[in-house]
Amino acid sequence: MNTSMTINATAMWLLALYQVVAEEQGADLTKLQGTTQNDIVKEYLSRGRTSSRRVPRSA
Repeated sequence: MNTSMTINATAMWLLALYQVVAEEQGADLTKLQGTTQNDIVKEYLSRGRTSSRRVPRSA
């Protein structure tokens, strides 16, 4: 089973749920594989937010 998650914030939680469901169904955990993404810069850019405070320009 191979799953790739490019959903940033929720990837960690979904990966944990994925593992729990596999365990409950008796799947071989050594056969689980995939990738998660945790790119906070991309997250800020995609939401149109910045991570730094904006300073007003002096006139």
